[in-house]
Amino acid sequence: MGKTFDKEKFKRIPWTVVAIFLVAVIVAAVGAWYGGVLSVCALLLIVLVSVVIIRRSYKKSVQAILEAQRIEAEKQAMELQLQEKQISIMLSQIQPHFLYNTLNSIYQLCETNPMRARSMVNSFAEYLRNNLSTLEEPGLISFETELSHVKTYLDIEKMRFEDTLEIEYDIKCVDFSLPVLTVQPIVENAVKHGILKRESGGTVKVRIYETDSSYFVSIKDNGVGFDVTELEYNNHVGLRNIKGRLEAMCAGILHIESIIGVGTKITVEIPKEAD
Repeated sequence: MGKTFDKEKFKRIPWTVVAIFLVAVIVAAVGAWYGGVLSVCALLLIVLVSVVIIRRSYKKSVQAILEAQRIEAEKQAMELQLQEKQISIMLSQIQPHFLYNTLNSIYQLCETNPMRARSMVNSFAEYLRNNLSTLEEPGLISFETELSHVKTYLDIEKMRFEDTLEIEYDIKCVDFSLPVLTVQPIVENAVKHGILKRESGGTVKVRIYETDSSYFVSIKDNGVGFDVTELEYNNHVGLRNIKGRLEAMCAGILHIESIIGVGTKITVEIPKEAD
């Protein structure tokens, strides 16, 4: 049984050896036919130039292939890191204090208003189902799904805080995608760190609209506000994570505006070419 062709060994043959061999054959052939020194020299020059061009072209092709493989490997590694971070972030969204407070509210309503307690149990089950089901989503999800998460969360908070919390929706479009659990944590921050810290309560406004180039999701509250310049140093890890995932997964942008004592407006921008 004959030996198989070893492509790797062939690649390791020095191009100068191949060139010398080819030149020797061509020189011998031309000398036999023409016997002219000029013709031999001209042909020799053409062969040498051709060999140099071919060799450089081959090196560039190999380098291009290796570079493409390196970029693809880095891309896959980054996607894996994003998925792992995404799972960690999603699990962190099910805050123990929120679970405890909701269950405590249900317990109290069981005695004072059983029908309302039943309604809250349904909403709470939906909230848990939505959050846990997102663990199966490796990338972007439809905004319609994200909006369902947001509404379920706000339904629970509205039942808990009644007139202290007002909710307004202005939804012009839903036909786009974004990283899972992007909007819900922003809305939770608006309720927990904005509205509920104001003694008189307040309003959370969720507005969705589009322009020719982008989709926008705006969450605005008239809560206590915060100093935006301290965003990188204060307890705003959730916002920094959302900002990082938006940029990496869909070239999205997070716009943050806040005035202490007036309120906060956070806008998610999703470029249409990235959707």
